[in-house]
Amino acid sequence: MIYPTATQTSDLSSLLDDRQFPDGICELVISGLSDDFDSLKNAALVCKDFAAMTRPHIFHTLTVRNRMLGSSFLPSPLLFRIHALLRDPKTVHFGKFVKTVDFDSSQFVDEHVSAMLFILQNVPTVSEIRMDLPRPEFSQAIGMNLADKLNELWIQSVYFTQPGSFQSFQRMLLSLTRLKFFAFTSWSLTSSDPIQDMNRALILPPH
Repeated sequence: MIYPTATQTSDLSSLLDDRQFPDGICELVISGLSDDFDSLKNAALVCKDFAAMTRPHIFHTLTVRNRMLGSSFLPSPLLFRIHALLRDPKTVHFGKFVKTVDFDSSQFVDEHVSAMLFILQNVPTVSEIRMDLPRPEFSQAIGMNLADKLNELWIQSVYFTQPGSFQSFQRMLLSLTRLKFFAFTSWSLTSSDPIQDMNRALILPPH
């Protein structure tokens, strides 16, 4: 299959305006680009129809990973761009295209936490979440907004500094009624009562 180059954009747009290509053909072209993010962005510029068809692919996976700035790690600027889109009444519906959220909150400060919470509250069809060092607030947001949607939950590490955060995480797990896959590498609870901490058990969600 031959994909349009930048120089062919105006010609292709004219052909589409004349409806010489059925929607089904256009959708096949877009589907063939689903793993090529740069080509998807270029295709979205061809015409309004292509822009609409590419959105489910462009927004399918939201990845917010730390980036290096000198010797420090900072959260990805994508966090605030997505946050702004979901706050805009004209683009808030983009949230329904997000199916996977992958984020690392280890370097989050309050404004990052607030933005991530807002995102989790406005992606109603997410079925998979991958997160590193999640905050207690995220457990609450997932339990309240995605309990009946989430099929997969991957957690790199989770550390609890007080029993309340452990209990919040436990409630979130038990609320995930559609969860089919759950994995995490490690968890620990460190509070003022280490003896009681040693006797705590994490109850996994039922199959």
